[in-house]
Amino acid sequence: MSVKKYPNFTLDKFKNFFKSSNLATLQGESGTGKTSASRKLASAHKHLISFIGQKNVIYDSSLESNINLNNKDDEDITNYFIENLRLSHLKNTSKRLCDIASTGERQRIVLARSMMLKTKYIIIDEGLSGLQEEIISKIVKILKNNGKKNFLFITHQSYLISEIANNFDVKNI
Repeated sequence: MSVKKYPNFTLDKFKNFFKSSNLATLQGESGTGKTSASRKLASAHKHLISFIGQKNVIYDSSLESNINLNNKDDEDITNYFIENLRLSHLKNTSKRLCDIASTGERQRIVLARSMMLKTKYIIIDEGLSGLQEEIISKIVKILKNNGKKNFLFITHQSYLISEIANNFDVKNI
């Protein structure tokens, strides 16, 4: 299946983004259809592609449950992300996580949750836009070392684009 505005944006074209690395960016001017095309592709291939939108949903539960969605088998992985994504200060809070987490913390929680998904490809739409460059670098390093999943970042952030070698412009898909 292709997307009407971008008939060449097929699953095969999408998979080609990851020939040399498990990280890629899709960039282009606002309103050019990056999000729509990616969302439709993910919707058509739910068994392979997860789409993480710009709204970061946090559940009224613990940090651990927000990341692993109550899958206790993934406790070690969950703790790894809590430590490495600088979220440990939220671990033992008695307050509602959805009330106290900042935008950047929400983005990191949703990113950690995406690592727990069973799909091979994850599209993240402006998922790091609220983060400092130092944290983005750390996240990119963590994701590069994860050979099991491929990540496509839809972004306008020049710093993120410079951190990732595989960069594609929506005009060329």
